[in-house]
Amino acid sequence: MHRGISLARIFGCLLGFAAIWLAAAAELDAARRPESWQEFPAGLQPKGLASDGAHIWVTNAVDQGTVTKLRAADGVIAGTFPVGSFPTGIAFDGTNLWVANSGDATVTRLSALDGQIRGTYPVGQNPHAVLFDGQNIWVSNHLEDSVSRFRARDGEFLGTCPVGRRPLGLAHDGLHLWVANHGDGTLSKIRAVDGAHLGTVAAGPFPWAVAAAGEFVWVTNLKASLVSKIRRQDGTMVGSFPTGFTPVALAFDGSRLWIANRDSRNLTVLRAANGAELMTYLVGDNPWALLWDGKHIWAANAASGSVSRRTWTGP
Repeated sequence: MHRGISLARIFGCLLGFAAIWLAAAAELDAARRPESWQEFPAGLQPKGLASDGAHIWVTNAVDQGTVTKLRAADGVIAGTFPVGSFPTGIAFDGTNLWVANSGDATVTRLSALDGQIRGTYPVGQNPHAVLFDGQNIWVSNHLEDSVSRFRARDGEFLGTCPVGRRPLGLAHDGLHLWVANHGDGTLSKIRAVDGAHLGTVAAGPFPWAVAAAGEFVWVTNLKASLVSKIRRQDGTMVGSFPTGFTPVALAFDGSRLWIANRDSRNLTVLRAANGAELMTYLVGDNPWALLWDGKHIWAANAASGSVSRRTWTGP
């Protein structure tokens, strides 16, 4: 009899602890996804983001090859426009958007004013990321171990530069292009003015996304759930910091580094100066791309068909 009472009490205590834990978890989730976050619909599997100043452009990877134009002020859809097959990366050059179409090995150039196509250009197989360096457009060709370069003002093809194995993310530090080579754990450094390949540096396991931040570049290590910090000058890795599961995107806002963790459905925020974690925010399912537009942080949620936005005022 005493044993039965003891077990009942133990069971009751366990239920009480479970209720307290669930309440605490719910409170934590609420804190990590405050009202300052807003979510807006996009197309199917949004995987790329770009800003033209007034609008956010979103690539919809499986929505019949389209990009969605959202008004940055309130997230209202201002139009949806066709591009190529399975669009992923996107960049704005001051006049036009450039979209990497991973399904048909092309890049589409379309007007930011009205979404009209200004040209479609062949690139390598499975293009992934697109970057504008102030003069030229760069495209990573994932299955051809190269990057393609175009003159932004007229679309003239300027050449292809070989890089490491399975390139994905791109970043520009003002002078050089950095390419995350997913297949061999390196970053390629390319002189932006002429496309000269200056060498590779170790980037940790399975690099995916890369971002330039002052004297450093940061790269996500996909399967290790880490982000690595590398000194630009000499390529020395100065630290690695934990993230959520499967980090696939980075954005730098001037002092903080934002990391999209695809399989954790959240964003990690680090202080760029020392890698200290500031906050983790829940967003939609499978956050795949990030964008800092000078006022807001945006996340493209591939499995939710949406984008999340927050006006940054602090944790």
